[in-house]
Amino acid sequence: MSKHIYKICIAGFIITGICILFLNGAESPYWFKFSMKMLLVICLLFIVLIWSLRRYYGDIVSDEWIKNIILSGVTFLILIFFGEYLIRYVFKDITTTSHNSYFSEKWAKGIRKNSMGFREREIEPKYRKRNYRIVVIGDSFTFGQGIEEKDRFTNLLETELNKSTNGYEVLNVGIPGAETVDEILTLGKVIDKVDPDYVLLQWFINDFEGHDKNRRPQSLPLLPSYALNKYLSGSSAFYFLANIQWQNIQNILRTSGSYEKYMFQRFGDPESADSKIAERELNEFIDFCRNYNIPVGIVLFPELIPEMGTKYPFHYLHDRVISLCQQKNVEYLDLREVFSPYTNGRKEYKKLHVNRLDSHPGPLANRIAAASIMKKFGTRWLP
Repeated sequence: MSKHIYKICIAGFIITGICILFLNGAESPYWFKFSMKMLLVICLLFIVLIWSLRRYYGDIVSDEWIKNIILSGVTFLILIFFGEYLIRYVFKDITTTSHNSYFSEKWAKGIRKNSMGFREREIEPKYRKRNYRIVVIGDSFTFGQGIEEKDRFTNLLETELNKSTNGYEVLNVGIPGAETVDEILTLGKVIDKVDPDYVLLQWFINDFEGHDKNRRPQSLPLLPSYALNKYLSGSSAFYFLANIQWQNIQNILRTSGSYEKYMFQRFGDPESADSKIAERELNEFIDFCRNYNIPVGIVLFPELIPEMGTKYPFHYLHDRVISLCQQKNVEYLDLREVFSPYTNGRKEYKKLHVNRLDSHPGPLANRIAAASIMKKFGTRWLP
């Protein structure tokens, strides 16, 4: 048996090597190129293994070894196959996650976008404008990552404002991953066409980072290849969950570094260069609005973690933004207080999340945010 497999592996090694040479530089699917490389490595390993076993232990022992290896491999693949579909069934209610994954593909397919690229209805030009327009700019929190449009705080605000009179439009121009510097560009893109009466900026702690995230602590993926890790996370529920658990272990052991510590090292000192850049970008956004004579407000979202009360690790960032708003006479709302009651129980805060795999603000968090924003800014908007 080992003789035949040895010959098959040599033939496979040669054929696969030729295929890889021809594929070099060619436009082929990533999974196909990866499969060819894996097959090449497997053939090489079997060639070396069989040759060593036959040389030192003879054909009988080598046959037994090969049988056991093949049986173990087939059993492992069967377990992986059934495990994959078992996990898909157990987590069938999950349609989105905090990172790109097999689950998030389901939710992404149902997103609509207008001709300007925003997750919003088509926006009529300003010469047709009849209503009081509030433009909300932000990141994935505003975009509504993981939730339906009707559950976003922007949609809830519009419904509440139009209860007495149908004269309000709350337009959502949130972009996932956007920082303050990106939101300045977004405002420049829409301001002439949309002609807002009020601009509301949704702020989050990572706005301080801007585009400079090279120093952010990174946990190691389950597999060393970034491309392979991305591909498997997007196509396999089993791999995605295994990778998440591996990252959680690293976070618990602090082998990848602490995000809280990293942020404090960069922005703990208000006079540091990074702090000054973040402050300048927020100033630019406010000044941009005022140059167009448009009132501007800021709503601050905290990170939805168990320590949202007095032990919240990013108090200093919120306080910094609030101080700037007070200096510039900008209306603001900090949502730390309204979310803090959900830190009483160990798992209470998770009610604010989209689901157990997505920590973005879910429907409940959006309802709380909408009610608080309405209470704070409603008198400013309503006649």
